[in-house]
Amino acid sequence: MFVMIFIIVLTGVGGPPLIKLGAMRETNRINSIMSGDILSVFYVLINPYIFLGLVLYFVSAVTWIVILSKYQLSFVSPLLSVNYIFSLIVGYYLFQEPVNMARIIGAVIITIGVVIMTLKG
Repeated sequence: MFVMIFIIVLTGVGGPPLIKLGAMRETNRINSIMSGDILSVFYVLINPYIFLGLVLYFVSAVTWIVILSKYQLSFVSPLLSVNYIFSLIVGYYLFQEPVNMARIIGAVIITIGVVIMTLKG
């Protein structure tokens, strides 16, 4: 089960940064979509970063379906909270997003909660 959780976390954390990288490169087309240009949706979706990010989301969803068919939702769902921690790290290192004390404390609290759940689960 933990291997599958790891796959979900890895693909769940990998998808958004790739989509963000793609979106940063497609601002003009995204603005065109906002103005009603439906054809731009196609061009945005075939951006390699966005496409790969969506593929990772798909892998995550399929793995999630398998896990939910075998384990209790109330146990496995909170384990995915580690996504917040890894997203914080990726945002900081890849996009130079600011990390304040509140975010760090929140990440620590999440980590403690996940550890407690795995011990008592």
